[in-house]
Amino acid sequence: MKSAKISLLIKRSAFLFIIALLAACSFEKKSNFNRHMQNLTAHFNILFNARETLKQKQASNATSFVDNYTEILSVYQDTSGTAEDKDLEAVIAKANTIISFKEQSKYLGDAYLVLGKAYYLGKNYFNAQEYFNYVLRSYNTDPELVQEAMVWKARTLMQLKQIPEAKLVLDTALQNINPKKSITADVYATKLQYDIYEQEYADGEEMAKLAVEHSKSTMQRLRWTFILAQLQELNAKPADAIANYTRIVKSNAVFEMAFNADLNRIRIEDMRDGIKISRIDKLRRLLRNQNNEDFVDQIYYQIAQIYFAEGDIDKAVENYQLSTKFSIKNSNQKGLSYLRLA
Repeated sequence: MKSAKISLLIKRSAFLFIIALLAACSFEKKSNFNRHMQNLTAHFNILFNARETLKQKQASNATSFVDNYTEILSVYQDTSGTAEDKDLEAVIAKANTIISFKEQSKYLGDAYLVLGKAYYLGKNYFNAQEYFNYVLRSYNTDPELVQEAMVWKARTLMQLKQIPEAKLVLDTALQNINPKKSITADVYATKLQYDIYEQEYADGEEMAKLAVEHSKSTMQRLRWTFILAQLQELNAKPADAIANYTRIVKSNAVFEMAFNADLNRIRIEDMRDGIKISRIDKLRRLLRNQNNEDFVDQIYYQIAQIYFAEGDIDKAVENYQLSTKFSIKNSNQKGLSYLRLA
């Protein structure tokens, strides 16, 4: 009898153990399922929408960005945003949703990176830097995420005028280059911006070449080609500069960029195929093109510059005055023309 009771107790214990084991397995499966669903939700819904909004905001900023073609162009055009922006606030809210409620999501690092980008585009550079630092500290086992965070941190530091600190970050990013990754072009482009800040134009030329080579964006590639030509001018390589300006002219670049590339090409071009080229005649032909109506002030300025270089002061003054007369929209050009007259 006693033996039967012990046997029954063992069977019951075994049964309870199996039930507990099944429950644990079920809980683990449920937990794994929940984690999987959180990853899917974070990636394909919230995070995707946040990233798309950021891309749209960058495109919008680029459209409203005013380029000054009398100086080396800015490498990026996404710094024209404002601190108070509903779209960026929505991005920040989405990223915080992932961070607050998706604690098991493997996209937490991406969410923190999105936060940093949103604050950067909103010109809150101190907050942006903090989030990029957090990504670098907390997700250093993800090389692609780290590389992107370093690019944005370096850009942030340059906006904060912390140029030596930006250089240290860029040195690390350059050491970890993976040519197959899409972020590679931005590593070179960000170093290009640093070189422009520091007036290290020889290094800048090399970075521009690499940024152009690795860029997957047609518009960015054209912009960086224009900057490359500008740097080649400064590095006393007129033939190379003309070749790259010509690439812009023959491309589908926006009209203003193509026009300025043509203008710069004419300005530095003295000889081709052994035949002397009259730059003033080429510039006057541009005046007769109705498509160039918005750029008449720049054309007259370039004509004046040629006359001034040749010592014909009267004609130089005449064309500087024409430049100021037609300079309605371009305050930078008007200021330059008045400066030359003075």
